[in-house]
Amino acid sequence: MTHLALRVALLLALGGGCGDAASSDGSSGSGGSGGSSGSQGLGGGASSSTAGSSGATSTGTGGAAPGPSMLAWNLEGYPKTSRAPEVVQSVIAAQRPTIAAFVEIDDLEGLEAAIDASGDYALAIANDPPFATVIAVDTQVATILDGGELFTDDSYRFPRAPVIARVELLATGEQVEVIGLHLKAQIDEESEARRREANDRLAQWCVSRHASVGNPIVLLGDFNDELTGPASDDVYGAYRQSTTPPFVLLTEPAELAGDYTYVPFEAFIDHAIATEPFAARWPEAVASVLPLDEEVADYVRDVTDHRPIRVELEPR
Repeated sequence: MTHLALRVALLLALGGGCGDAASSDGSSGSGGSGGSSGSQGLGGGASSSTAGSSGATSTGTGGAAPGPSMLAWNLEGYPKTSRAPEVVQSVIAAQRPTIAAFVEIDDLEGLEAAIDASGDYALAIANDPPFATVIAVDTQVATILDGGELFTDDSYRFPRAPVIARVELLATGEQVEVIGLHLKAQIDEESEARRREANDRLAQWCVSRHASVGNPIVLLGDFNDELTGPASDDVYGAYRQSTTPPFVLLTEPAELAGDYTYVPFEAFIDHAIATEPFAARWPEAVASVLPLDEEVADYVRDVTDHRPIRVELEPR
C-alpha cells in the first residue's frame, strides 16, 4: 500500500491568495456543527447508489470494479469518538470512491491512517486542524497532478480555505479539477451573506478557470445551505445565472425528492456542483445520499451528524 499526503503550496495558476491557511470558526451545518461520515454496504466490494429519498441504499456487488465516483463527507470534528475511525475506514473500503472530500477534520494523522487502511489514496490538504479539509484520490485509478489552497486572503468569505486538486483519470488521461470546501455555518443574516459572497467568488473563479484551461470543475463539500427555498434566501444565484460555463447542481434532484444530509434539522446542505463540461462528459451522473444514520447504530452520537453524498459518474 502506498500513501502520499500533499501539503503543497498552490502550484496551479489559480486565483486567490497563497498565504497561511484561512482562519476557522467553530460552527458547521446550517444551524449546527456539520460532519458527515459513513456509507452503506460496509461489507466491502463495490457499491451502487440509488438517488431519491432517504431510502437510497448502497449494496455490495461481489467485488466488481466500481465506476468512477465521488464522495463528500463532513466528519464533525473527526474523530467524534473512538468508534469513528472504524466506521470511516469501513465506509471508504466499501464505497471505494475515486475522489472524496472530507471536511471538519481535527486529527489529520488519524484520518490518514483510516484512509490508508481502506486503500491506496493520495491526499491534498487545506488548513491546519481543527476544521481541516481533505481531498482523497484513489491512486489505482487516478492521480493528483497538483493542488493547494484557494482564497487564503479572504477569511471573511472563506473561514476555512477551500482545497483544490487537479486530478487525472488514469484510464483516459482526462483531467478534473476538484474543489473541496466547507462554507460559513449558522442561519443568521450575516452568515448567509458570507455564504452568498463565497459562492459568488467561487463561481467567478470557475468562469475564469474555464476560460483559461477548460477542464471540468467540481465543487464538493459542505455548503451549509439548501439549494431549494425562498428566492430571497438563495445563496447560489451565481451558479444559476452563469452561462459561460453553465453550472449543474448535481444534488438538487435528491434535495427536491425530499432527501437531506444534516440529520438534526433534516436539511440538505452538503452538495456537488459542477461546470457544464463535467455534465457533458458524464451526462448520466447522479447524486444520492447515504442514510448511514439508519444503518449504523448510534451513528450521529459516535460518528457524525451529517450523511455523506455520493456522485456516481457512470451509474450501472
